[in-house]
Amino acid sequence: MGLLSKLFGFDGDKEKAVDALNRGAAIIDVRTKAEFASAHVFGALNIPLEELPDNMELIKELNKEIVVCCASGNRSSSAVFLIGKFTDANVYDAGAWTNLK
Repeated sequence: MGLLSKLFGFDGDKEKAVDALNRGAAIIDVRTKAEFASAHVFGALNIPLEELPDNMELIKELNKEIVVCCASGNRSSSAVFLIGKFTDANVYDAGAWTNLK
C-alpha cells in the first residue's frame, strides 16, 4: 500500500489530523479557489498552494495547530513542508479534503 500512495498521492495521516482538529486546529485547504468553491470542509480556510508563501504571517497569526488538505495529498504534503519551514506551528497533513468530512 505504501508504494501505491507514493504513486497516486499521499493520503496524509488522518488520525493525527483528526486529533489536532479535536484540539481546535485550523484547517487550511490548499486547492485552487475554483476547487474550494465546488466543495470544501466547513470552516476551512482556502489558501491555494501557490499563494501560501505570501500568507505565512496570516498562518502565524492563527496561533494554533494546523491541518492541511488538498485534493489528493500531493499539494498538502508540500504545504506541510512550507508551513513547517516558515512557522513554528504544529502542522498535520490530512491528505485529501474528503478525509475530513
